[in-house]
Amino acid sequence: MDAASPQRIQAACFLIPAATVSPVGQPLPLTRPGDIQVEFYNDGLVTAFISYSNTSAADAQAKAVIPTTGAATNQQVFPVAAGCYITKTFEPGTWFSGITASSTANVYCTPGEGN
Repeated sequence: MDAASPQRIQAACFLIPAATVSPVGQPLPLTRPGDIQVEFYNDGLVTAFISYSNTSAADAQAKAVIPTTGAATNQQVFPVAAGCYITKTFEPGTWFSGITASSTANVYCTPGEGN
């Protein structure tokens, strides 16, 4: 790592184009063994709910739901607010998709270590 960045980038940045209809899942572009941290940045004006799956692109897409008041969800989803960064840890082979309540949001994802 260098002093300017706390993250050691491990793979190419990839895009999750979140929209009101979730897109087909995007793969984590890394196949090395062991968990990897992924930094998510929401470049949109609305919150994006990012879903993930270790099964397939279609499964990640199907799991993209927006939690609602009083309704529990078993889906694997987390919010990334507009203009915010968030870091999560995943296994290689994970797929991602995203959904928004309105409009669209480009969520840029950078796999690395040391976030």
